[in-house]
Amino acid sequence: GAAAGPSKGGPRWQDLTHNEVQRLQEMYMRKRMLDRKILWMKMEDLPNPQKEAKMTLRRQKREEEARAKAAADDSVAGKMYPPPFLDVHPQSRFLTRIEEEARREELESQFRNRIRLQKLEN
Repeated sequence: GAAAGPSKGGPRWQDLTHNEVQRLQEMYMRKRMLDRKILWMKMEDLPNPQKEAKMTLRRQKREEEARAKAAADDSVAGKMYPPPFLDVHPQSRFLTRIEEEARREELESQFRNRIRLQKLEN
């Protein structure tokens, strides 16, 4: 019957003790504060060489793809002959990944260096 405790559907908000409610509210407020802090840190543009390198690479890649597309549109003859036989195909995933990683690391170090120089100036 009704005296058997809380109704069906498991414990409800009303069934919490005062202390549990307080604790829940504290945890919720803490979570909101942390969420805001994380959001703010993302918005706050601190010098971040990794992110900058990644974005620069993306931009360069887009520009290169546009150039390659333009070149491909210009020269249809380029597609008539098969590429020379190589052990590792020049467009292989492996090579492009290694190349991209190297370029990203290079950019990162350039950005780090720039940040270092700016710090020295200040």
